[in-house]
Amino acid sequence: MSATGATRGENVTADSVVGLLENGRILTTPVLRAAVARLAPPMDTVAAYHFGWIDSAGRPADGDGGKAVRPALALLSAQAAGAPPRPASPARSRSSWCTTSHCCTTT
Repeated sequence: MSATGATRGENVTADSVVGLLENGRILTTPVLRAAVARLAPPMDTVAAYHFGWIDSAGRPADGDGGKAVRPALALLSAQAAGAPPRPASPARSRSSWCTTSHCCTTT
């Protein structure tokens, strides 16, 4: 059985696709919102607007933030590789990478 609930050879239905997109949105929205919350003004507002979370006046929007195709594809790709369907840990900043044993400078 696949992540869609269909076995090989079965057609994927519109309902299963909608479910995959919704699952991607449910799993990734909290991580995205936390990342946007760490942005400095005015980039936090710009990002929230582009995600559809606020309107042009900065008020909360009623929209769902789009189809969430990319998050769903990322989660499905992880599942296909044998990983659990959950968002990855947030990317580390370059400065935190440089404080480890790895070096970010070029030679």
